[in-house]
Amino acid sequence: MELKQVDFLAIQHHFVDFQKKSHCFEMPTENAYVLGIVEGGALIGYFIVAEYEDGTLEIQQGYLKPVAQHRKLSYEAMNILHAQAKKAGFTKVILKASRSLNAYTRFMRNLGYKPESIIFSRSI
Repeated sequence: MELKQVDFLAIQHHFVDFQKKSHCFEMPTENAYVLGIVEGGALIGYFIVAEYEDGTLEIQQGYLKPVAQHRKLSYEAMNILHAQAKKAGFTKVILKASRSLNAYTRFMRNLGYKPESIIFSRSI
């Protein structure tokens, strides 16, 4: 598995699927970009991330295709993201959860994050 920057058009139909399922219609910030989650040459998901001058990388949205969701690939993708962020000089990754707070809490704590109000963060 690898993460690589892709154009928004490459994930547009996944983005719409995410919005429908999550009822989250918040748009990414202007400084955000898309990292495609690629496995075996196929795009299986994405992260929309934004960089900040204080050394923070914000995950604004993450998505895995339904066929990839129950294979523990979300943990693998997050760990790859952490490694790339650390290599790039980031000192913190944050994720703001807008739904399924209980599921996100368990998932993020398993990755070593701690809640800061409703923002999850992990030092890398």
